[in-house]
Amino acid sequence: MPHASSSESPGYLSGRQQLLQKLSDLLPAAVYLFDVEKRCTVYTSRAFSVATGREAGELEALGSAMVPTIIYPDDFPRFVEELERAKTLADGEESVFESRVLHKNGTWRWFQCRSTIFERNSAGLPKLVLGIAIDITDHRRAEYAARCAHERAEAASRAKDQFLAVLSHELRTPLTPVLASVGSLRDHPELPASLREELAMIHRNIELESRLIDDLLDLTRVTRGKLILHQELLDVHKAIFRSVEICRGEIEQKRIGVTLELQAEVSTVHADPGRLQQILWNLLKNAVKFTPTGGAIRVRTSSRDDRHIAIEIVDSGIGIEPAILPVLFDAFEQGGKHMTLRYGGLGLGLAISRALVEQHGGTLAAASEGRDKGSTFTVELPVVCGDTASGATAPQMASRAARPMRILLVEDHPDTSRTMLRLLQTFGHVVMAADTIAAALALLRQERFDLVLSDIGLPDGTGHELMKAAREFSNVYAIALSGYGMDEDLRRSRDAGFSDHLTKPVSIAQLQRALAQAALNVGAPTDRN
Repeated sequence: MPHASSSESPGYLSGRQQLLQKLSDLLPAAVYLFDVEKRCTVYTSRAFSVATGREAGELEALGSAMVPTIIYPDDFPRFVEELERAKTLADGEESVFESRVLHKNGTWRWFQCRSTIFERNSAGLPKLVLGIAIDITDHRRAEYAARCAHERAEAASRAKDQFLAVLSHELRTPLTPVLASVGSLRDHPELPASLREELAMIHRNIELESRLIDDLLDLTRVTRGKLILHQELLDVHKAIFRSVEICRGEIEQKRIGVTLELQAEVSTVHADPGRLQQILWNLLKNAVKFTPTGGAIRVRTSSRDDRHIAIEIVDSGIGIEPAILPVLFDAFEQGGKHMTLRYGGLGLGLAISRALVEQHGGTLAAASEGRDKGSTFTVELPVVCGDTASGATAPQMASRAARPMRILLVEDHPDTSRTMLRLLQTFGHVVMAADTIAAALALLRQERFDLVLSDIGLPDGTGHELMKAAREFSNVYAIALSGYGMDEDLRRSRDAGFSDHLTKPVSIAQLQRALAQAALNVGAPTDRN
């Protein structure tokens, strides 16, 4: 039953007690009336008794000790703070806070307390505060469960990212010496044509394996919002020509006719060169993959309006069934298990391509009339009018690497070290090798080098630690060579003092470009010690 404190007469609340009692009994919440001056509760509802597990007589007997008894100890200072704040409330204002209330059996529940001035004394100061306490325990528990689930999901996501990064490193590292050796042998002038074709096939498949690894990492970057674009002015038409050349071997192998209809009046876009190439390469390779031998592919561009260019890749391939179109751009979606078994791949290329297009402010859509009726993929990108694409073609720097350099190769993987050492010497450089940080630092103190080419994972530490130590006594130009290729890995390399970061497996062309850039930066050989 509602009750008045024993320190007051039964008529303390006069005729309002019956009204409070009836109103509070209708509410699914605890109601209380608190005497600010005497710091005691003078009225509590039945729901209040249920929340505390104490009958009205027990609460009455506690008197001014009731509040410290029923309020959770950790929340009591906040309760007192809110009580003091209540004294400053103007009429109509309310105080809102949350607190745990102890049950007689030792359990507790969360309540949201809302209080307002109910009566003032003759001096106009607050005397009685009317409050309502709403049980929010289930809501708080749901919040806690959701927070825990989110934290577990974040932890699982971080663990997945770490696993993918390590898996990438372990897969990339053994591919590096294979790719380098195959590339070197393939270009040997005395190699028979038949063997050259076999080596070209091996080279293509190694690069495909590397692309699959990159797709896994790109998906992680996209889903976590960690994909960084380095944009510049580019010519879409030139990028299309390069994509066709990249796929030339597969196109000729399947005898597919490729027609280019590049009719867009404005073809300059603001884009990341590598990512734009990746988009076009993915879509063209997809068309080649699903087009039968002797089929046809058309690549055409048009000006949608004065602000957008449309790039359409139309194939005469197996088409897309209507049920697949809505999920075609979902990760790992390839149109069913039978498609994966027949055509291979991870089903990530289209998902990554759409994400990349959208990051460039564009759209990517697919259309098909059904099975065996071909497909059309359309990319729309905003164009830049009145400018010339400055980054349309990659600078040919390989020839600039002709000047011999003294290179310190730091690599603990025996096959990679041996292959890279031979390859660098073939390029005309003087090379010394180390397989630990300690050995590398010793050589840096004893010898003069123009360039350090270092792996990141070493037996006695990391390449980052090597460079930080080396920077104390040397300003030698440095390139990181690693199987870790996430954006965070590239940032760490830059922060440690590397000027470039090559992600394994490294092709001969990539290595030559990096060496050429290094030659331009180190200038004439000087004693850096």
